[in-house]
Amino acid sequence: MMKEKQAILIGGLHRSGTSFIFNIIKEHMLISGLSNTGEIEDEGQHVQSIYPSAHKFGGPGVFAFAKEAYMDETHLLATNKNAIKIFKEWSPYLNLSLDYFVEKSPPNLIRTRFLQELYPNSKFIIILRHPIAVAYATKKWSKTSIPSLLEHSLKAYELFYKDIDSLSNVHVIRYEEFILQPQKSVDAIFDFLGLDSYQINENLYVDKNKKYFEMWEKDVFCNVPQQLERRANTYGYSLKDPMKLLNMNNSQRNVNSTISVIIPFYNTPLFLFIECIRSVKKLSPFEIILVDDCSDNSELIKFAKNTGCKYLRTPYQSGFDGLPFNMGVKEAKGDYICRVDSDDILLELPQRLEYDIHFGNADRVNIKTLICIEELILAPRAILNATIIRREVLNQFTLAEDPNVYGDILIILQLLYNKYSFDVHSKVNYIYRNREGSIQNSKSHIQHRLRLIQTVARFCSLEDISAKNSEYYMKLAMLNLKYGSQSRQHIDEVFT
Repeated sequence: MMKEKQAILIGGLHRSGTSFIFNIIKEHMLISGLSNTGEIEDEGQHVQSIYPSAHKFGGPGVFAFAKEAYMDETHLLATNKNAIKIFKEWSPYLNLSLDYFVEKSPPNLIRTRFLQELYPNSKFIIILRHPIAVAYATKKWSKTSIPSLLEHSLKAYELFYKDIDSLSNVHVIRYEEFILQPQKSVDAIFDFLGLDSYQINENLYVDKNKKYFEMWEKDVFCNVPQQLERRANTYGYSLKDPMKLLNMNNSQRNVNSTISVIIPFYNTPLFLFIECIRSVKKLSPFEIILVDDCSDNSELIKFAKNTGCKYLRTPYQSGFDGLPFNMGVKEAKGDYICRVDSDDILLELPQRLEYDIHFGNADRVNIKTLICIEELILAPRAILNATIIRREVLNQFTLAEDPNVYGDILIILQLLYNKYSFDVHSKVNYIYRNREGSIQNSKSHIQHRLRLIQTVARFCSLEDISAKNSEYYMKLAMLNLKYGSQSRQHIDEVFT
């Protein structure tokens, strides 16, 4: 009997919204949901005898801390015999005349691989909610502290995302996005399930996060460590600014994200251009967009037009990447944008993307020392090469077209200042070729450093940074002007 049924399994922390998602799904005419079990919220974990419920590990706000609560396909209980028994125990509470059934239990969040081993064709729907809201909503059930409850949420989310690549069918919803657009979210759920959607009463769903955020503001926990903030940012949340929802338009967390590669060029030596295009094509991105900054090399132009890539040409020769790159972004259809210089080599693209920004890892650039505002000012580098940025972000922050500033450094400074989430490619994936005659190599060291000062001044102006912080950033830029690559050794001068 089980082989004939399609399992829909819902997971998410207690007080995350799993219950109303469960009720919406089971109302569908083709789906049966566990009903009249006599257990809390009709959760399947309570009406089976094979695997332990969350309560065995402390219950809400605690269970994910227990090593034994996590289960995957290697678990001793992951057998076909147990799969049959669990379904048999659920069956009295299901309408077995329907082909689909839905079950929800909070610990499903950290047991997806285990459940997939039991039911290989299962489809998972995972609900996330702001860790602050979960913490305060759960506190009345738990005897633990708010900091511990925050840690529990992040721990559970990290366990789930560690396993997400192993799942065949998973759809992630954030409570906050559902509340903003209930019907759109429901339509997306049923599209994922391959079923027709139905009209819901959107007025039933109201945002209850605000009261929890107000409680958070009144408490003493608001001095958030940066590491904790970054962990929350990974899932689109901020502890420092709870009302700010990151990655608003992608609740799927980019399990199957598409990448558009933009390659601006101007009279690039043909052999280098060919090598560049070949290197990118090998990686099979969603699309490649070549943007010609009014080259006059007819052989180069002919080749570019016949590569099978999208070809664009700027209305005038700008001499810098800002205009060509921004034109490419406007034409791009991918979820993410990756910029590549026309004479460089791209070695690798990430298999999956979770963050707003995925920094490339170019040879000769120690990228891991540059991912903060101070380091990028003290030691500026070509940090945008092979860096992949969510398209929605680039619709808000364009690359400067002014030749007096470094557009690539400026935009990264802005993104870091606005606390967009990021990670770094784990190994070198970009070969940077320092070609004689290029724009960058045509300027003296002093000219580069003066241009950096203008870049930092523009950054402070665009972001309306306070006078005190602007003075600090400008002092760092002056340090670079004075000492260049030795700036870090003289950082004490900024504070004297």
